[in-house]
Order: sequence, then C-alpha cells, then structure tokens
Amino acid sequence: MSNEDRKLFRLALAIIAGVTIVRVLVLIVSPLQLYPDEAQYWWWAQSPDLGYFSKPPLIAWVIWLFTSVFGDGEWALRLASPLFHASTALLLFAIGRKAFDARVGFWTSLAYLTLPGVAYSCGLISTDVPLLFCWALALFAFLRALDEPGWRWPVMCGLAIGFGLLAKYAMAYFILGAVFAAMASPRARKLVLS
Repeated sequence: MSNEDRKLFRLALAIIAGVTIVRVLVLIVSPLQLYPDEAQYWWWAQSPDLGYFSKPPLIAWVIWLFTSVFGDGEWALRLASPLFHASTALLLFAIGRKAFDARVGFWTSLAYLTLPGVAYSCGLISTDVPLLFCWALALFAFLRALDEPGWRWPVMCGLAIGFGLLAKYAMAYFILGAVFAAMASPRARKLVLS
C-alpha cells in the first residue's frame, strides 16, 4: 500500500469511525420504540434457532449476541446496525481500491456511508444490514481470489455467501452474479469453475 493509499484509508477510517460514533450516540438517546419487525426479531432472539417462519436466522443470532452483552434496550437491539454499516463501508473502500484505486475506494466508502437509506437503516435493525455486509465481504474475497491462488479467498467468499444466505435469501443473487462474471471474464470463469 502506497503512502497516498494509507492516507486515504486513514482518512476514510476516521470519517467512518466519527459518523458511526455519532450514530451510536443517537441510538442510545433515541426515544423511538421498536417497530413490529424489530420486535419480532427480538422475540426470535429469545430462543436462537436455525430458522424462523419467514426469515433465515442470522438477524436473531445478531440480536441475541448484542442483547446478551448490552441488555434488552432498544439501542442495544439496534447497535449492530451502525457497526455493520461501518464495516461494509470499510469493505467498500477495499473493493474500490482493489478494482480501481484508493481514491475510488475512498469515495465509494463515503458515498455508501452517507446514503440516506444507510443513514436511516442505522436507526433500526433489519435483515438487509448483515446481508449488505456479507455481500461486500463476498465481493471483496471474490476479487482477491481472481488474483491470488490458493484456498483462502475462495473459502472466505463461500463463508460470506453462506452467512449472507443466513441473513436474507437474496444473497443467492450473488451466485447468479458470479455466473454472469464467469460468462464475461476468462479469469472469473476459471475461478468459478475451479
């Protein structure tokens, strides 16, 4: 990583950390109660299982983990959301840097972090939050696997896809995207078929 890349990464990290701290503080002081889906997810988290009536289990597992540590307050139930979004923004920096350069990674991470939908999503917990993180992790691992032989990155991509499917079934579209990438790129085809 060049000095310029390091500078941009440190700046992105500082901005992401600052925005995330503010979002967590807003969660702590917010008087907003749970909306019905959040209440249902909290109820599921009272007895973690391998699946529920309408959703895969990851959201309940995440809520169980955070409420086990921080208690059953609304803010604790939602705390994973800004942390996942911050992690997704950092992954987007890495994806942009890998695919193009650090400047693209910097602006991509900040664009994601400041999207109105992401800002809104930081105030609640939903299945989309871990899905986006898993999707970004799978894409980063897929891009790394294109250039680096071995099992590490394909296994990471597979784990991210697996956990993404435990977050929301829409993660299956990533597999479809990998098939399209394999049709368009010989490098991707070699990776997907290996």
